[in-house]
Amino acid sequence: MKNTFTLIALLFVSVIFAQETGTIAGKLLDKESNNQPLPFANVLVKGSTKGSSTDFDGLYEISGIAPGTYTLEFSFTGYQTVEVPNVVVEADKVAVVNATMGATAAALEEVVIKVITSREREEALLLEQKNAIEIKQSIGAQELARKGVSDAEGAVTKVAGITKAEGVKNVFVRGLGDRLNSTTLNGLPLPSEDPLYKNISLDFFSSDIIQSVGVNKAFGSNIYGDVAGANIDVVSKEHIGKRKIKIDISTGINTLTVGKKNFLTVNGANSLGTKIDNTIPTENFNVYNFDTSFKPDSQDLQTNGSISISYGNSFNIKEDNKLSTFLLASFENDYSYKKGDIFRITTEKTKFSKDVKNETYTYNVKQILLGNLKYKFGANNTISYNGMVIHNNSQNVSEQFGVSGNEQGDNESIFIRRQQQNSNKLFVNQLLSKINLTEKIYLDLGGSYNIVRGDEPDRRIDSYTFNPDTKIYLFDPNGQANTQRFYGDLKEDEYAAKFIAGYKFGNQEEEEESNLGEIKVGYNYRNTDRDFENITFGFVPLSINQRTDINPNNIDNILNQGAIRNEQFEFRTNRGRSNAITDFEPYTYNGNKEIHSGFFDGTYTFSPKFTANVGVRADKVDQSIIWDTNISSSDDPSNRGLGKIEDTYFLPSLNLKYSLNENNIFRLAASQTYTLPQFKELAPFKYEGVDFSDIGNPNMIAADNYNIDLKWERYFKAGEIISVTGFYKNIQNPINKFEDTVGNLTFDNTGDEANIYGIELELRKKLVNFDSPKSSNELFLGFNASFLEAKQNLKKSLNFTNTTDDLEGASPVLINTDLTYTTTGEKVKTTSSLVFSYFSERVFSLGVQGNQNTFESAIPTLDFVSKIGLGKKTTIKFSAKNLLDPTYKLTKETVSGEKVTVTSFKKGLNISIGMSYAF
Repeated sequence: MKNTFTLIALLFVSVIFAQETGTIAGKLLDKESNNQPLPFANVLVKGSTKGSSTDFDGLYEISGIAPGTYTLEFSFTGYQTVEVPNVVVEADKVAVVNATMGATAAALEEVVIKVITSREREEALLLEQKNAIEIKQSIGAQELARKGVSDAEGAVTKVAGITKAEGVKNVFVRGLGDRLNSTTLNGLPLPSEDPLYKNISLDFFSSDIIQSVGVNKAFGSNIYGDVAGANIDVVSKEHIGKRKIKIDISTGINTLTVGKKNFLTVNGANSLGTKIDNTIPTENFNVYNFDTSFKPDSQDLQTNGSISISYGNSFNIKEDNKLSTFLLASFENDYSYKKGDIFRITTEKTKFSKDVKNETYTYNVKQILLGNLKYKFGANNTISYNGMVIHNNSQNVSEQFGVSGNEQGDNESIFIRRQQQNSNKLFVNQLLSKINLTEKIYLDLGGSYNIVRGDEPDRRIDSYTFNPDTKIYLFDPNGQANTQRFYGDLKEDEYAAKFIAGYKFGNQEEEEESNLGEIKVGYNYRNTDRDFENITFGFVPLSINQRTDINPNNIDNILNQGAIRNEQFEFRTNRGRSNAITDFEPYTYNGNKEIHSGFFDGTYTFSPKFTANVGVRADKVDQSIIWDTNISSSDDPSNRGLGKIEDTYFLPSLNLKYSLNENNIFRLAASQTYTLPQFKELAPFKYEGVDFSDIGNPNMIAADNYNIDLKWERYFKAGEIISVTGFYKNIQNPINKFEDTVGNLTFDNTGDEANIYGIELELRKKLVNFDSPKSSNELFLGFNASFLEAKQNLKKSLNFTNTTDDLEGASPVLINTDLTYTTTGEKVKTTSSLVFSYFSERVFSLGVQGNQNTFESAIPTLDFVSKIGLGKKTTIKFSAKNLLDPTYKLTKETVSGEKVTVTSFKKGLNISIGMSYAF
């Protein structure tokens, strides 16, 4: 009863208050778009918490304002902020204030000009999505911060239909993995830093350097044709406005890692990841010149941290000419520890080949330097340079302790240790320009030179059998295959260029004009050259005394110069031991890919409701690879002509947009693309791991892809949308990785076709919006889900267990949702978000030779992220991620139908706190 009286009293007071207030309303126009309505701009009554946002028609309304004289502030990121003073509000009346905003200073004396930050807002990107002809989606820096996303990989996994598989780099888009996606930076292609992958790791791009990440799952003629899942375009930051210096610092822990005693680290590495020596240490079988240990180092306290410093400024060169600069330097590191079980079933399915406890210790460190210079001149002409250096270093120590078995049921106890360091460097240089020759003719030009250097120096593996009763360790009798040092080196250089000429026709200034459109013709060039080389040293005991009673933590007292001299041990390279000079020549593969592309793209507005876009692209592809490896050589007559693809692909595309009204839009997209096998997949080079080895196959051909999307979008207020997308893909001659008859992983065109279809849902909605005397409050819901069916036919000749099966990494159900609460006061602004993700069980690897598939179990994740803004300069940040801490599992069915867990581990919670300060 007491609560009822309180509610009635509050309602009574609000009614009395409403009768003594007035309203400000009006329309905001965009000077940069010929005075078209400017939606999603902020409108604020200065000195109060009263405010609103303009809708799609540029209209706004602010009610409940006490009578008085106010200053009204209009702001939109990337535009000059406009202040209109002396706005008089009277009780029960509406004060109409119309305004126009632009990116340059206004010429009104009564307008106060302030400069604000660049376009990174969710509302601005949603407006771009609405106005675009094609189907696309972007996630901006504002949304990344709200959801606590630290890099581009985390960003795209918040998009419907995109997920990340555990233990696999990069993402799956609608069930399609790395090979079927493409990555660009500011619209220009990027190479991969890892020989196992086509695309550069998206976690290279931290949120510090991201303005937005665009995801295009329906393709047009302006995108390179080697894609079927999505083109992911990272747009790097640039500066707009007055000078700004920002320092961002944070620290954190992982609950499984922070207090771990004797946390193992790679011997010979350092905390900056800069101690890299990939020099081959010896070229003499009688000289043991390895200066790192088979025993890893250790430490007892593991804390994560990051620091970044950025500087941005704009300079007026002369009237209408401006130079903007943005510079950033950052450093971050993190530790992780995983402990779990690994269980492998034999091909007989009634026995096991391995049952071990696995512990993995990982340390990652990353440094980034970014520079952007942008010069704007004349009638919105721009020329810009983007330079970026990313160094990413990963150090990993893993230990396996347990039992191995065989088909005969014989078991023995084993211990395996692996130390591995991967140091990858990316150097990016881009020059971009947009020139308006006339009001209707423009040029879009760009060129890039990218360098990748990937080092895997001195990877060490040592394996032992042991007697669990006597605790005596023995060297694995397989010798050099299981006690080895591996040196790998990747060098890749890439040149890319684009030339686009566009013509806009029709009278752009008349709103009623229906015959508006645009024609673009363009040319793209891409040349990628990769050199990879590797040498492996294997160690073999010669004396029976050296096979027994081994201390794994003291192996360096046995493997040394004295043991070589006394003929107790010997080592050999992967070419053997014949004391010839050629024994120390590395195995190599060299790949080159050159693509010349011409394209035509035409857009025509048949009516205010209907717009069509038609494009065609021709890609002339010349890809070749030569090799000299531990499997074979391309010089062998039997291998002549293998690994070479020469073809021209004609790729049509269609995008249709029909607006039922201003806020209800239907879109249809159809296109043809292709998928090339990658250099590593073609090279018959055997890469040996702890649990697997993979080998390339030069006999593969490219796959052909056919794509169709149908989407409905309903726009509400600023930042609000509901959409439904249906899609279908047909892939001819799909390429897959699978296990061959001798247990190696390899690649092939595994069947005639694969078919993928599904539905994606998205909702962004403001649930609550209310004001109190000292603050405004909002509760915002974001939700997207994907429902997918992905099937492929499989060749019987490749020994697959099933003739039809699911695609690897394709989750039938994906869900992402976030609930964000913001409160804005006079001096304090808070934003708190709960972010939830879920993927259903999916195929991890396909079954062969009678074995069933291996499945990755369903995983839910929950993160909490909070920010407190203190004034305009200071922000306090807190995050707690992986709150549910689920168990990651790989499972497999036995011949009896029983589901057996073959791998399991937990990740722990990641907790961090940080602060940023802007000068």
